[in-house]
Amino acid sequence: MFDDAELAKAVSTIQTVKPPFIPADAEVMTIEIEWPAGHAGAPPHRHPGGPSFGYVVEGEMLFELEGEAPRVVKAGAPMLVFVDEDELEQRKDRRVPQR
Repeated sequence: MFDDAELAKAVSTIQTVKPPFIPADAEVMTIEIEWPAGHAGAPPHRHPGGPSFGYVVEGEMLFELEGEAPRVVKAGAPMLVFVDEDELEQRKDRRVPQR
């Protein structure tokens, strides 16, 4: 069973920042989560303050996001992948038109 004490032990806050481009009561937070091998991770949850981003430092994890198929996220995976011209064309409706 999962409990708050287990989560508190696994999470280390690395940084909390209040940038000027978000509402005054919002925060940006960087945390580190350390789960032992085979751990199920956190139960289903949400991030009410906005989107959450993560990076696997060691090993791999099964990542599940509601409405999407589960996927394995591995340590060392690229943080930046350039989009080719074909994909840019397919996604042009999501971008601000260039002058």
